[in-house]
Amino acid sequence: MLTTLETNLLKELASHDGHPCVSIYIPTHVKGREIEQDPIRLKNALSAAESELEAAGIDDAMRASLLARARDRIEDRDFWRHQGSGLAIFISNELFEEVRLRMPVSERVRVSDRFLITPLVEATSEHSVYLLALSRSNARLFQLGEQGGSELALPEGTPRSMEEANWFIDREAQLQERGRFTGGEFHGHGDTGTERSDLRRFLRELSDGAKAVVGDSPVIVAAVNEVASAYQHDAHHRVSELVVAGNPDDLDLSELQTRAADVIEASRAEKMTALEHRWQEALGPKMATKGIIPTVIAAHQGRVETLLVGDTTPIWGTFDPDEVEVVIYDERGDDHRNLVDDAIRATLRNGGKIVKVREIDENIGSLLRY
Repeated sequence: MLTTLETNLLKELASHDGHPCVSIYIPTHVKGREIEQDPIRLKNALSAAESELEAAGIDDAMRASLLARARDRIEDRDFWRHQGSGLAIFISNELFEEVRLRMPVSERVRVSDRFLITPLVEATSEHSVYLLALSRSNARLFQLGEQGGSELALPEGTPRSMEEANWFIDREAQLQERGRFTGGEFHGHGDTGTERSDLRRFLRELSDGAKAVVGDSPVIVAAVNEVASAYQHDAHHRVSELVVAGNPDDLDLSELQTRAADVIEASRAEKMTALEHRWQEALGPKMATKGIIPTVIAAHQGRVETLLVGDTTPIWGTFDPDEVEVVIYDERGDDHRNLVDDAIRATLRNGGKIVKVREIDENIGSLLRY
């Protein structure tokens, strides 16, 4: 079943061991002619996976069984109409998961004794923002990152326009009532009081639907100033003070991405500055780690609350849990692990979270629970 990435699934993938584990990543598209290339990318990826399985000594019957469900997707036209910006597929004897990604990924195929999850973490921990493209006649919710994004579905029943939110109102009765209290003087449906009331009803109901998707995360509004201010005032969830000004109705995903680039960067910089400041302060009382050796040890001990990862270039080495010892090597050996990947897995297995940062001393560190 095609799903979006959730914490429990990421933890399950990080905890899964046993040969063979097949990991496939391909970029996908939401619409346009590029969609036609996505099944071809999967077909090529599966051919590469089969070659790796054969080289690993997996027999014909086992290879066919492992890859059968993924191969069925190649001709599944409905499947390709419901994609995001990337697709990850994980296959083993016990598990088959297809994950729709909101951020793009590079094509990668690997067969090993555990799943390749570092690209998944990179794609999903990229700093992104929720952006509501809003006007009186149309509302669309997006998640946008530095490399891409996708439109998000609002819950069923959420109004997408002021007209949808106010369809049930008896305008004739409303006008008569208004006339009774104003001595018969009124200006009809478009008068200031009626329109303001209609707009507020729409924005409040829309915000309830948006909150079900974004939770406690703030939302940036793309709208004309009047509508943006009204939403900031009436929404039932957190709304950023940052605004992408102008009517967004004629803007597609790519154009919204361009229009919102400065706002996304400002939001990212604000968040990263606060996180870096927190990390620097935590180093003093030893409530944080810096560098691969103390970070790997803390991750395996279940002490990492938030893993901060800069450059994900592999660092090869070994970790001995009995001696609590990390050894780093200049080159990869047969029994060596990628210690960056190892820290990510251990953090996820123990319920921690991963944040991809652009720059950090020694490229890796953490905030600790204790």
